[in-house]
Amino acid sequence: MQGLTAKHVANISGEAMGGITKEHVLNIPTEAFAGLKSEHLENIVPELIADFGVSHLELLPNEVVHNLTTEHFQHLNRESFQQLPDKHKSRMFVNVDIVKIAPEELQDLIPEGWNINPENGKIMPSEGVP
Repeated sequence: MQGLTAKHVANISGEAMGGITKEHVLNIPTEAFAGLKSEHLENIVPELIADFGVSHLELLPNEVVHNLTTEHFQHLNRESFQQLPDKHKSRMFVNVDIVKIAPEELQDLIPEGWNINPENGKIMPSEGVP
């Protein structure tokens, strides 16, 4: 597994990703997670996202973030998320599908000083956050 790259992961079928385990998450090179696709996410047990560390979360493609479900966010490792640099938190919030996930469901992830825009439901970063 150590030689696995993002390109390799991108070429794995969605069905095959249904067999991924915590051991895989911990042993696949973090950089390989940049190859995840939405079809992979559909087949990964949502509880596994609890094993995603800061580096995994930083590398999640926007398409994958957009397709995260409420169940994925319920299992998200809060400590890892809070350790993300603000630019990555902002990227994740911008790419969340607010049609599928109400921003209020993410309330415990929203950093201090950030707000939910009452007009459009978007989560807005503090001033100065890229």
